[in-house]
Amino acid sequence: MRPFRDDLARSSDAAWDAVRAALGWPESGWRLRTLARRRTPRMARTVRRATHADGMDVIVRHEPRPRRPARHAAAFAALSRAAGAYAAHPDLALPPPLHHDPDHHATVLGYLPGTPLLDALRRAPDRAEELAVLAEGARWLGVLHGPGEAAPLDGGTATAWVGPEVAPDVAAWLRRAAAEATGTSARVAGLHGDPHLRNLLRRPGGGVAGIDLSGLARGAVGTDLAKLIVHHHAQSRHAPPPEPGAVVPGDALAAACAAHGGIGPEDAGLVLHLRARLARDLWNVGQDIGRWRPEQRRTLRRLGPILAGLVSGG
Repeated sequence: MRPFRDDLARSSDAAWDAVRAALGWPESGWRLRTLARRRTPRMARTVRRATHADGMDVIVRHEPRPRRPARHAAAFAALSRAAGAYAAHPDLALPPPLHHDPDHHATVLGYLPGTPLLDALRRAPDRAEELAVLAEGARWLGVLHGPGEAAPLDGGTATAWVGPEVAPDVAAWLRRAAAEATGTSARVAGLHGDPHLRNLLRRPGGGVAGIDLSGLARGAVGTDLAKLIVHHHAQSRHAPPPEPGAVVPGDALAAACAAHGGIGPEDAGLVLHLRARLARDLWNVGQDIGRWRPEQRRTLRRLGPILAGLVSGG
């Protein structure tokens, strides 16, 4: 007897059938595995891996009711352009974009094997190796961002997530920082959107691949780099404490910027979004209270005192 299938599962099945037929792929011989499934009142999404008996291996992303459908096609086109930037870097990769179905809001990408850089960070025997892991991820981001362009910084992007449930002193601290940074010059490019250490993979033959890009919307490059640096600091075992007034240690900031090659530690977007990411990562952990995994507990222990010190110091 076939197990119960809800509307999201049925929609995901229909999207897979549609893209498979459009690409002329075989009807049988596939193994489908759900890698991610999310359903909230505002959105629903599935990510599935489809492997065929002949060795074909792809990822199918499906969002049945996107809030902005036109963004799906634009994101696929942007991903296709970005893939070309990696041609000059054979050790770095993006999942090859294969097909976009606007009717079923589905995108098909080639599957890239690898192990998350988070695993490499956890195995690092010393600080030098931790910084090498950070540099691997930052270099991959640097190729994605390319030269970018200088533009006035919109500080509101750092505080758009702040709602009434955020502690008033934290909200005020971050809004002050955003107001001071607004209008200053920052480097802007198409962004990954969620470049934590689980979305950056160490490839079997060496090098790094980035996965789960969120559309390559343009924004301050520091948004992406701050996400990577703060996640790295939260999960590192050999990191020294940050210098007074800093979000992360100076050695991490220097290593990431040097490997990225597009911005320096003084970039206004990076300075602001390091603070925003610190606060937001802790807020995200707070939303899962009572269901904390070891990674979230480490985030709380490592980042909590840093935020408290920065907020109390203004």
